Amino acid sequence: MLAHGDRSWRGRLRAREASERRSLPRGRLVEFVRLIFVTLFAAAGTTVAARVSVSPSQTLAYVVLGTSTGFVLGGVLGRQTATAVRSMEEELRKVPAAEEREPPPCASACSSSTAWLPMPA
Repeated sequence: MLAHGDRSWRGRLRAREASERRSLPRGRLVEFVRLIFVTLFAAAGTTVAARVSVSPSQTLAYVVLGTSTGFVLGGVLGRQTATAVRSMEEELRKVPAAEEREPPPCASACSSSTAWLPMPA
């Protein structure tokens, strides 16, 4: 009696939210983009540390700060990239494949050295 079934408005709302909510994209693409950003921001942290600080502990702090910033930004941009790739794949699946066209009647009379190229529709 305490559980809301599909007949109540709360049950329907939860079912709709669950179906609309997409899981976060994960995978090799996200991790690859994250790795790129971690590397770039670690290098940026090293560069800033070389120009600003003198002690090794400060240099390490800048590198860790750059690495952690790259980890977060790389994850965000990696998920956005994976979502963009997924939506592009879905849109391309909707496009019908090109239909085969018959060659023109003069194609058999043409010489074999001349290739017939179909014209775009």
